[in-house]
Amino acid sequence: MKGRLRILSPKLFAGGAGILMAGLALWQGIDSALRLYGGTDIDLSREEGPAARTVLERDAAYLEMIDDWLGDPQARIRAGLLQFRLSLSTGPDIVLERRRALAKAIDDLRDGLARAPADARAWTALAHALLATGELEKGKLAFRTALLTAFYEPTLTLWRCQLGLGLWPLLDDADRRLVANQVRWAWTSQPADLVGLAKIANHAVVIAAVLDQDPAEKKAFEKALRR
Repeated sequence: MKGRLRILSPKLFAGGAGILMAGLALWQGIDSALRLYGGTDIDLSREEGPAARTVLERDAAYLEMIDDWLGDPQARIRAGLLQFRLSLSTGPDIVLERRRALAKAIDDLRDGLARAPADARAWTALAHALLATGELEKGKLAFRTALLTAFYEPTLTLWRCQLGLGLWPLLDDADRRLVANQVRWAWTSQPADLVGLAKIANHAVVIAAVLDQDPAEKKAFEKALRR
Protein backbone atom coordinates (compact mmCIF):
# COMPACT_ATOMS: atom_id res chain seq x y z
CA MET A 1 0.00 0.00 0.00
CA LYS A 2 2.80 2.34 0.86
CA GLY A 3 4.52 1.50 -2.42
CA ARG A 4 1.41 2.36 -4.41
CA LEU A 5 1.15 5.66 -2.67
CA ARG A 6 4.74 6.48 -3.51
CA ILE A 7 4.08 5.72 -7.19
CA LEU A 8 0.88 7.74 -7.38
CA SER A 9 2.07 10.81 -5.50
CA PRO A 10 4.06 12.34 -8.42
CA LYS A 11 0.98 12.00 -10.65
CA LEU A 12 -1.19 13.60 -8.04
CA PHE A 13 1.35 16.37 -7.69
CA ALA A 14 1.48 16.91 -11.44
CA GLY A 15 -2.30 16.93 -11.69
CA GLY A 16 -2.58 19.38 -8.83
CA ALA A 17 0.03 21.63 -10.42
CA GLY A 18 -1.88 21.55 -13.70
CA ILE A 19 -5.11 22.56 -11.97
CA LEU A 20 -3.24 25.31 -10.13
CA MET A 21 -1.73 26.67 -13.37
CA ALA A 22 -5.11 26.55 -15.11
CA GLY A 23 -6.66 28.40 -12.20
CA LEU A 24 -3.94 31.04 -12.31
CA ALA A 25 -4.41 31.52 -16.06
CA LEU A 26 -8.17 31.83 -15.58
CA TRP A 27 -7.71 34.38 -12.83
CA GLN A 28 -5.23 36.38 -14.93
CA GLY A 29 -7.85 36.58 -17.69
CA ILE A 30 -10.51 37.73 -15.25
CA ASP A 31 -8.10 40.14 -13.59
CA SER A 32 -7.18 41.72 -16.95
CA ALA A 33 -10.83 42.15 -17.83
CA LEU A 34 -11.68 43.58 -14.41
CA ARG A 35 -8.90 46.15 -14.73
CA LEU A 36 -10.30 47.10 -18.14
CA TYR A 37 -13.81 47.27 -16.69
CA GLY A 38 -12.64 49.61 -13.95
CA GLY A 39 -10.85 51.95 -16.34
CA THR A 40 -11.71 55.49 -17.35
CA ASP A 41 -14.71 56.55 -19.41
CA ILE A 42 -14.65 55.59 -23.06
CA ASP A 43 -13.82 58.40 -25.47
CA LEU A 44 -16.25 57.73 -28.30
CA SER A 45 -14.98 60.58 -30.46
CA ARG A 46 -11.34 59.50 -30.77
CA GLU A 47 -10.28 58.12 -34.14
CA GLU A 48 -8.60 54.70 -33.95
CA GLY A 49 -5.81 53.25 -36.09
CA PRO A 50 -5.40 49.53 -36.96
CA ALA A 51 -3.41 48.68 -33.81
CA ALA A 52 -5.91 50.43 -31.56
CA ARG A 53 -8.81 48.67 -33.28
CA THR A 54 -7.21 45.32 -32.50
CA VAL A 55 -6.95 46.30 -28.84
CA LEU A 56 -10.57 47.44 -28.78
CA GLU A 57 -11.74 44.13 -30.24
CA ARG A 58 -9.74 42.22 -27.64
CA ASP A 59 -11.04 44.40 -24.80
CA ALA A 60 -14.64 44.01 -25.95
CA ALA A 61 -14.18 40.24 -25.97
CA TYR A 62 -12.82 40.36 -22.40
CA LEU A 63 -15.86 42.32 -21.25
CA GLU A 64 -18.26 39.97 -22.97
CA MET A 65 -16.42 37.14 -21.19
CA ILE A 66 -17.03 38.85 -17.84
CA ASP A 67 -20.76 38.98 -18.53
CA ASP A 68 -20.81 35.36 -19.71
CA TRP A 69 -19.05 34.19 -16.54
CA LEU A 70 -20.34 36.59 -13.91
CA GLY A 71 -23.65 37.81 -15.33
CA ASP A 72 -22.61 41.47 -15.27
CA PRO A 73 -24.74 43.63 -17.60
CA GLN A 74 -22.47 46.65 -17.09
CA ALA A 75 -19.63 44.68 -18.64
CA ARG A 76 -21.85 43.86 -21.63
CA ILE A 77 -22.78 47.54 -21.95
CA ARG A 78 -19.14 48.58 -21.89
CA ALA A 79 -18.37 45.98 -24.56
CA GLY A 80 -21.15 47.51 -26.65
CA LEU A 81 -19.65 50.97 -26.24
CA LEU A 82 -16.28 49.67 -27.42
CA GLN A 83 -17.90 48.00 -30.42
CA PHE A 84 -19.71 51.25 -31.17
CA ARG A 85 -16.40 53.11 -31.11
CA LEU A 86 -15.01 50.55 -33.55
CA SER A 87 -17.95 51.25 -35.86
CA LEU A 88 -16.93 54.91 -36.04
CA SER A 89 -13.54 54.12 -37.59
CA THR A 90 -13.04 55.49 -41.07
CA GLY A 91 -11.37 54.15 -44.20
CA PRO A 92 -12.53 52.37 -47.38
CA ASP A 93 -10.80 49.14 -46.38
CA ILE A 94 -12.80 48.57 -43.19
CA VAL A 95 -16.41 49.02 -44.36
CA LEU A 96 -17.41 45.44 -43.55
CA GLU A 97 -15.54 45.61 -40.25
CA ARG A 98 -17.49 48.73 -39.32
CA ARG A 99 -20.80 47.08 -40.18
CA ARG A 100 -19.97 44.04 -38.06
CA ALA A 101 -18.94 46.26 -35.16
CA LEU A 102 -22.14 48.29 -35.45
CA ALA A 103 -24.31 45.16 -35.40
CA LYS A 104 -22.35 43.81 -32.44
CA ALA A 105 -22.68 47.14 -30.62
CA ILE A 106 -26.45 47.07 -31.02
CA ASP A 107 -26.65 43.47 -29.77
CA ASP A 108 -24.42 44.11 -26.74
CA LEU A 109 -26.08 47.39 -25.79
CA ARG A 110 -29.58 45.95 -26.07
CA ASP A 111 -28.56 42.93 -24.01
CA GLY A 112 -26.93 45.00 -21.28
CA LEU A 113 -29.62 47.66 -21.13
CA ALA A 114 -32.35 45.05 -20.86
CA ARG A 115 -30.80 44.09 -17.51
CA ALA A 116 -29.36 47.44 -16.39
CA PRO A 117 -31.38 50.22 -18.05
CA ALA A 118 -30.15 53.23 -16.03
CA ASP A 119 -27.25 54.12 -18.33
CA ALA A 120 -27.75 57.30 -20.36
CA ARG A 121 -24.48 56.96 -22.28
CA ALA A 122 -25.40 53.46 -23.42
CA TRP A 123 -28.88 54.58 -24.51
CA THR A 124 -27.31 57.44 -26.46
CA ALA A 125 -24.88 55.09 -28.17
CA LEU A 126 -27.70 52.65 -28.97
CA ALA A 127 -29.76 55.47 -30.46
CA HIS A 128 -26.83 56.57 -32.61
CA ALA A 129 -26.14 53.00 -33.74
CA LEU A 130 -29.78 52.31 -34.62
CA LEU A 131 -30.05 55.57 -36.57
CA ALA A 132 -26.85 54.68 -38.42
CA THR A 133 -28.51 51.46 -39.60
CA GLY A 134 -31.64 53.32 -40.72
CA GLU A 135 -33.91 52.15 -37.89
CA LEU A 136 -35.41 55.60 -37.32
CA GLU A 137 -38.33 54.71 -35.03
CA LYS A 138 -36.25 52.46 -32.79
CA GLY A 139 -33.48 55.06 -32.82
CA LYS A 140 -35.91 57.81 -31.78
CA LEU A 141 -37.23 55.66 -28.93
CA ALA A 142 -33.71 54.91 -27.68
CA PHE A 143 -32.82 58.60 -27.93
CA ARG A 144 -35.89 59.64 -25.94
CA THR A 145 -35.00 57.04 -23.30
CA ALA A 146 -31.46 58.43 -23.12
CA LEU A 147 -32.77 61.93 -22.44
CA LEU A 148 -35.24 60.76 -19.82
CA THR A 149 -32.74 58.46 -18.09
CA ALA A 150 -30.39 61.33 -17.30
CA PHE A 151 -31.95 64.65 -18.19
CA TYR A 152 -28.76 66.65 -17.65
CA GLU A 153 -25.43 64.95 -18.31
CA PRO A 154 -22.68 67.44 -19.29
CA THR A 155 -20.50 64.81 -20.99
CA LEU A 156 -23.34 63.85 -23.34
CA THR A 157 -24.85 67.26 -24.13
CA LEU A 158 -23.17 67.96 -27.46
CA TRP A 159 -23.61 64.37 -28.64
CA ARG A 160 -27.29 64.61 -27.82
CA CYS A 161 -27.51 67.90 -29.71
CA GLN A 162 -25.99 66.22 -32.75
CA LEU A 163 -28.53 63.39 -32.68
CA GLY A 164 -31.51 65.52 -31.68
CA LEU A 165 -30.94 68.22 -34.28
CA GLY A 166 -30.53 65.57 -36.95
CA LEU A 167 -33.86 64.06 -35.89
CA TRP A 168 -35.59 67.45 -35.46
CA PRO A 169 -38.00 67.20 -38.45
CA LEU A 170 -39.20 63.80 -37.17
CA LEU A 171 -39.68 64.74 -33.51
CA ASP A 172 -42.95 65.67 -31.82
CA ASP A 173 -43.26 68.77 -29.62
CA ALA A 174 -42.40 66.94 -26.39
CA ASP A 175 -39.19 65.50 -27.82
CA ARG A 176 -38.27 68.84 -29.37
CA ARG A 177 -38.51 70.44 -25.94
CA LEU A 178 -36.09 67.84 -24.58
CA VAL A 179 -33.63 68.53 -27.40
CA ALA A 180 -34.05 72.30 -27.00
CA ASN A 181 -32.91 72.00 -23.39
CA GLN A 182 -29.79 70.17 -24.54
CA VAL A 183 -29.09 72.95 -27.06
CA ARG A 184 -29.41 75.65 -24.38
CA TRP A 185 -27.10 73.77 -22.04
CA ALA A 186 -24.58 73.26 -24.85
CA TRP A 187 -24.66 76.99 -25.63
CA THR A 188 -23.97 77.73 -21.97
CA SER A 189 -21.16 75.22 -21.49
CA GLN A 190 -19.74 74.55 -25.00
CA PRO A 191 -20.64 77.51 -27.23
CA ALA A 192 -17.75 77.08 -29.67
CA ASP A 193 -18.55 73.39 -30.15
CA LEU A 194 -22.23 74.15 -30.72
CA VAL A 195 -21.33 76.76 -33.33
CA GLY A 196 -19.06 74.20 -35.00
CA LEU A 197 -21.90 71.68 -35.07
CA ALA A 198 -24.23 74.29 -36.55
CA LYS A 199 -21.78 75.02 -39.35
CA ILE A 200 -20.88 71.42 -40.16
CA ALA A 201 -24.39 69.96 -40.06
CA ASN A 202 -26.41 73.03 -41.15
CA HIS A 203 -28.38 73.30 -37.90
CA ALA A 204 -28.02 77.07 -37.49
CA VAL A 205 -31.68 77.90 -38.15
CA VAL A 206 -33.01 75.47 -35.55
CA ILE A 207 -30.41 76.45 -32.95
CA ALA A 208 -31.18 80.13 -33.46
CA ALA A 209 -34.90 79.42 -33.03
CA VAL A 210 -34.22 77.52 -29.80
CA LEU A 211 -32.09 80.38 -28.44
CA ASP A 212 -34.70 82.96 -29.45
CA GLN A 213 -36.16 82.81 -25.91
CA ASP A 214 -33.25 85.01 -24.92
CA PRO A 215 -32.60 87.63 -27.66
CA ALA A 216 -29.12 88.32 -26.29
CA GLU A 217 -28.14 84.65 -26.58
CA LYS A 218 -29.55 84.41 -30.09
CA LYS A 219 -27.63 87.52 -31.11
CA ALA A 220 -24.42 86.16 -29.62
CA PHE A 221 -24.92 82.86 -31.45
CA GLU A 222 -25.52 84.55 -34.79
CA LYS A 223 -22.46 86.72 -34.27
CA ALA A 224 -20.37 83.63 -33.55
CA LEU A 225 -21.63 82.01 -36.74
CA ARG A 226 -20.28 84.92 -38.82
CA ARG A 227 -16.75 84.62 -37.47
